Amino acid sequence: MTTPIAGLDCIELLVEDVAQATRDYEILLGRKASRIEDGASLRLSNVTLLLRQGRGSVGLGLLRFEVDEPARMARRLERLGLSTVESVGPGAEAPTVQIDKVATYSVPLGYSFGGRRGGEIVDDGGDIRGLDHVVIATQQADRAAALYGARLGLDMRFDSTRPDWGLRLMFFRCGDLVLEIVQNLREGIRNDEDRLHGFSWRTRDAETTHARLSREGFDVSDIRPGRRPHTRVFTVRSRTAGIRTLFLELSRPTSA
Repeated sequence: MTTPIAGLDCIELLVEDVAQATRDYEILLGRKASRIEDGASLRLSNVTLLLRQGRGSVGLGLLRFEVDEPARMARRLERLGLSTVESVGPGAEAPTVQIDKVATYSVPLGYSFGGRRGGEIVDDGGDIRGLDHVVIATQQADRAAALYGARLGLDMRFDSTRPDWGLRLMFFRCGDLVLEIVQNLREGIRNDEDRLHGFSWRTRDAETTHARLSREGFDVSDIRPGRRPHTRVFTVRSRTAGIRTLFLELSRPTSA
């Protein structure tokens, strides 16, 4: 049976200074934010980024999935022993059902019905196309695979152990983006909490985005070939609210 999850509706970040984070992300993502209670919202083609003032904590506030059939999702979680609580947060177009963080190894996960699919698709023609993948770090990849694959029902598309990189990588399809799980093989298996590791944003043109951010004073790496075939990437090392940030350009191979 297919998963009720249709995609990733929004990512909520808790930040130390919401005004500064909003200014930075408006430049990073090349669009104006909308003001919401206690924060700001930036809407892209495949996800909404919510920035909220942290109250004693910063980092990931919520990954909220979009579901087509909330009743089926609720039954699935109940059968698998995942307890939930319903809430309404800033920027939510529908109530959010949050999953017990004990069951998600401290990654704040939730879901809502409808969300973006019923709304306008946002593509303003700028250089940033949307989110390519969101990365979760774990020291127990098999445990994470059971959560995101077997329990939540996301489609695992890739599972590779790379001793030369010191990493195990798993990719789960979530709508038109990827939820990536990364385990550091050099640190061994531990019962640590899982955590947000970073974002990769899609750009139409790496040079355009790189030049734009450089002009605005961001600390950016050189453009380099990505690990994925036919990609070029660069890293942003400042003004990301503490989130590891990569920009990725996918270039189509030319025919011989």
